[in-house]
Amino acid sequence: MIFEGGSGAGKTSALVKKYVELVNSGVSPDKILVLVQNSAKRKNFIDATKRSIKCGAYSKFNIYTFFGLCYNSVLDFWPLVEAHIKDPNAQIEPNMCGLEVSQHIFKKCVEKAHFKGYNSKINLLHQLLRRYSLIVQNALSDKEVQERAKMLKESFTQEAFEAINMYKSKTLSLRAFDYLRQVGVFSHIYKIVENAYEYVFLDDGDEIAPACFEYLKHIKPSVKEFFVAYDKRGSSRLGYLSAQVVDFPSFLGEVPCALGTESHAAQEIFENVRKNKPVSLSRVGFSSFIRRDEMVDEVILKINSLLKKGAKPSEIAVVTPCTDGYLKYF
Repeated sequence: MIFEGGSGAGKTSALVKKYVELVNSGVSPDKILVLVQNSAKRKNFIDATKRSIKCGAYSKFNIYTFFGLCYNSVLDFWPLVEAHIKDPNAQIEPNMCGLEVSQHIFKKCVEKAHFKGYNSKINLLHQLLRRYSLIVQNALSDKEVQERAKMLKESFTQEAFEAINMYKSKTLSLRAFDYLRQVGVFSHIYKIVENAYEYVFLDDGDEIAPACFEYLKHIKPSVKEFFVAYDKRGSSRLGYLSAQVVDFPSFLGEVPCALGTESHAAQEIFENVRKNKPVSLSRVGFSSFIRRDEMVDEVILKINSLLKKGAKPSEIAVVTPCTDGYLKYF
């Protein structure tokens, strides 16, 4: 089943309703996979589900971001991964590290790859890290990488290929996997492990990376039913790094269920971008300040004004680019 609609149309609520219907009908949560786009949406999905489920006891919810699914799969199937690592070293537990560890390992690999004509090793390192990120999230094969390199007329293709392969080998040896490396390992796991999910839910399908879609394509034959919510016009991430347009009606062979209209603000913003004819947003105001204390004073006045009009503190959000001493005034 496909739910189609814009921002605020109720797509996620429709998914939660279908999920709860399945669980209340007797389907074990173990057999259901839910993929959302960030940890906040994961928490909201779980909370909404718990409020509606009628059964007294239930097993673990398999509700993840795609990267969360990769992380948990590497841990769950670690003995299988370990068995495929051709390394004489003693078996050790995986280290699900951060990017700072990966950057240190990559730096050593770059030094050994002997790049020519690059004076700035730091700049080169950043280029290669971004290159590797794009390769992983777009699920590119070595052949596809070579084709793109040829099209761009790159001068360091072979050295980059050598450094990245050296990095992959080294992270396996050290059992050090950041989130990108986890995706790479997961892409091997799901191809040799039988799919355990009978139902798959996907929220914000217009925001998934190609690596996620490759996974969905692989498990599709063994899935009884998909439940997908997406905006056919694409999300704000479309065209940025790795987000892609997926034709879900063609992929699933179904006609989408169109939901209600999106919020007025979302319509205004979309029309501004699509038509490139900016118009004033009715519920958005803009102010410019030279000093930060002036900005804080203005925000405090706005908040006081809202409170006097009856707004609840829980209904007010303050988003700030940094946390500093000025925030104590709030």
